Amino acid sequence: MKRKYLILIITLILILSSIFLIKSQKSKGIAKSIVLKPETIIDIPYGDNKNEVGFNWLNDKSGICLYPQTFFIGKDKNIYILDSVKKRVLVIDENSEFVKSIDLNCIGSKRLGDLVIDSQSKIYILDPILGKIFTCVDGKINIYERLNYLFPENPHFITLNIDYSDNLFLGYFCNNELIYKKIHNGEKLNINFSTSKVDNENNFYLLKNDPIGTNKIWLIKKDSQGKEIKKILIPDFERIDLKLIGVDNKFRPYLLMKRINYEFIDILIFEDESNSFSLYSLNFTETDLIENAIFTSGYFYRVTENGEIWFMFITKNGLRMLKFKVE
Repeated sequence: MKRKYLILIITLILILSSIFLIKSQKSKGIAKSIVLKPETIIDIPYGDNKNEVGFNWLNDKSGICLYPQTFFIGKDKNIYILDSVKKRVLVIDENSEFVKSIDLNCIGSKRLGDLVIDSQSKIYILDPILGKIFTCVDGKINIYERLNYLFPENPHFITLNIDYSDNLFLGYFCNNELIYKKIHNGEKLNINFSTSKVDNENNFYLLKNDPIGTNKIWLIKKDSQGKEIKKILIPDFERIDLKLIGVDNKFRPYLLMKRINYEFIDILIFEDESNSFSLYSLNFTETDLIENAIFTSGYFYRVTENGEIWFMFITKNGLRMLKFKVE
């Protein structure tokens, strides 16, 4: 009984805090503030069955564990989960029903890094340990690219990105610089920025900090040749920790303002037409993430072209996937 009252009090405090936050946004360049609840909640348990994912504790005391690395939402609306523990891609629909499992044992690496899917349902799988990108079509695995031909020196924090024209991009840090490289023809954009995404006109969106000593962060839009199109100052927030996580088919960049309390996560979306930001607070308070999330593992996210924001959390009992919809 006490626990129910405690949860009710916490929820009321969060709602009141959100109301005061919304009132203060106008002075910070925010056009509107909206609280979103998840439209879809999917739970995928750990286990050996075909519709369950792998999970292994490497060290219980330190919290180090192996778990599914990432996921992607395909054009078919199915969810593709990179299950590194079981060496496969698990495919489920939005009703959590099993669709298929794609065996990746032929790749050989112990830890896979990332995956993306193009408009023809071709899957690209990154193996940072072997230094290769593989493709999967109808269950057949082939080597797509060997990364040693792309990297001048040893990279780290490698990620894959794909735009709406099926151009494949590789992001990696090298010599304290993030390099964003178009794989198909070797083009690359070398800029000192925190992260980058590409829209369906091959424009780059970058986040860039001002020189040390200032708190200003800029959202920069560049064309495919690196020419600056627009530079927008991000509204000033306390405890801000921004990450650019996607661009939808309305050319709206999505900026994640990270919080580590698993109650709310804020998303800033830039509206190009009105030249203003909208703040969307994603509400997790009605889920059990506060109690069950494994905090050392963090979470994974994707933004679809239709304005869906997906999160995948690693919990004690399995994966929890949440979908939020932005109009």
